[in-house]
Amino acid sequence: MVTFVYAKCTQLESRGLWEEHGNIQVNESPWLVVGDINAIRSDSERLGGNPRSLLAMSEFNGCVDICGLVEMRSQSRIISWCNGHEGSSRSWARLYRALVNINFSNTFGLTFMEYLTRKSSDHCPMMVHLSLPRSSYGPSPFHFQNMWCLHESFSKFVEDVWVQPECSHGLLRLAAKLKKLKVALKMGNRNSFGKVDLTIKALEEKMEFLDFQLQEMREPKVEAELLLTKMELVEWEAREESRWPQKAKRKWLQEGEQNSGFFHASVNQRWKATFVLSMHLADGKTLATPEEIHQGALDHFRTFLTLRLNVQQVDLIDLVQPLISEEDNRWLCDAPSVEEVREAVFSIPKHSLPGPDGFGSGFYMACWEILKDDVVEATREFFNGASLPRFYSSSYIVLIP
Repeated sequence: MVTFVYAKCTQLESRGLWEEHGNIQVNESPWLVVGDINAIRSDSERLGGNPRSLLAMSEFNGCVDICGLVEMRSQSRIISWCNGHEGSSRSWARLYRALVNINFSNTFGLTFMEYLTRKSSDHCPMMVHLSLPRSSYGPSPFHFQNMWCLHESFSKFVEDVWVQPECSHGLLRLAAKLKKLKVALKMGNRNSFGKVDLTIKALEEKMEFLDFQLQEMREPKVEAELLLTKMELVEWEAREESRWPQKAKRKWLQEGEQNSGFFHASVNQRWKATFVLSMHLADGKTLATPEEIHQGALDHFRTFLTLRLNVQQVDLIDLVQPLISEEDNRWLCDAPSVEEVREAVFSIPKHSLPGPDGFGSGFYMACWEILKDDVVEATREFFNGASLPRFYSSSYIVLIP
């Protein structure tokens, strides 16, 4: 469903339009609202001119919230209109806009809008792109999913992989075990842990079938099977709930709150916001395919990171005066205890972003009894001055659009 809007310029004249939009029932249909809205959502969407009415902004934002709409991603400037006046009376604002609901965003994927160059009109033409294909930039990096911890066989699965012998020790042994576990978890995700959506759908269909059977014939066996299916469905839904907050990176919602539609929309919005559609180089050239963008970024950072500057290093150690006692110094040099390492690990929020290895604190919390000996040994080796293997010191270079 597409709604084309041409709103009146005054608050009172627009109020009825917002009320009409609030009463529109689109059910589960994708919905695009596009046109000359003649209203801004905040002062950040205007430059110059007189202040806009806070009540007008509040009424428009209320309409957007009631309709369940979000801004379509923009690939250009955010200002679409200029009054064309001279000097201090010139003003700009974002009056043309495109808004979509969750179902539109999920259905049409990487849609976006852009403002074209303003010529004779005081408005910039607006173009909405609906059919942009999803281009692949290569395989996604491994990310440990906290929902795996809720699977009944997860701990045994991790332990079976972890106890396999390794000839190395300390930091190298921990890295080798994490690498081996990463491969095993990818396989487990494909075969059992990760089939959340399919399993939930199958269990829901089974429950519906058993409920129909129970209505036809009140058999204790059918009732018992229905109860077991319901319990299994609750377990899988709990895994689903733990997955979306982690993917959506929404820390302000309490864990366990059922709002998978919101989380799904948040994940899609984050993915679209970080997707690189094109890249402009300093020489004016535009790169528009994944292959070109990948190679362009690689060439840039290879040149930048291998650039050597002749900077003289000054030895400042003599300027540092002793500030702690011998007793404090001995305490700082002591190897960390098991409890200190555990406290450090458990102080990290469960849904925080993992490092380049893909394992977040949720993994270490859930499997601490299995991992603790190797984690503590690696930590103590680091405090004793061992250099970090590349497994720990590598990092991502991210292009932010």
